[in-house]
Amino acid sequence: AWALSALLISLSETSWIQGHRRIFYAAIAVFMVALASMTEVRNRVWQSSETLWRSVLVTDPESPRAQLNLGNALLREGRFEEALILYDGLAKDGGLQADALYHRALVLILLQRFGEADQATRSFANDFPKEGLRVAYLRAQSDLVEGNYRDAAQKFSALQDHLGSSGPFQRH
Repeated sequence: AWALSALLISLSETSWIQGHRRIFYAAIAVFMVALASMTEVRNRVWQSSETLWRSVLVTDPESPRAQLNLGNALLREGRFEEALILYDGLAKDGGLQADALYHRALVLILLQRFGEADQATRSFANDFPKEGLRVAYLRAQSDLVEGNYRDAAQKFSALQDHLGSSGPFQRH
């Protein structure tokens, strides 16, 4: 900005610009309006996680990362059915399969489709044996949503014991 300002000031002192001041200032105004418009368009893209990941999918419709992150944005907004569609499409993708299956099971729990959620959780546990902590969280969350509060509390406490005192389920 400083360099451009210095350049414009030095240009404004040339004889051609002195003779065509209106054209020069009109060109600068058009340029500034164009830059401001481009900034506004870009700000709309970054308005929310959903708009950001939808814009990525416009440029790369097959992007698994964009589909997963859009699904996560929809999940956070409580738009479970829309998120589930995205997770179902990703469940076969190798690189993000664990995340897709985990979030798919979580959405099924939140939709109270407990039979499907249990099956998805078992599938996640079998396919990804190192994901025991997230499997345990899914089971605790399922109990919580189903209204099995005592079982949910025990499972969340077990998670806390595993994570230590700095984990997300701290006792107060």
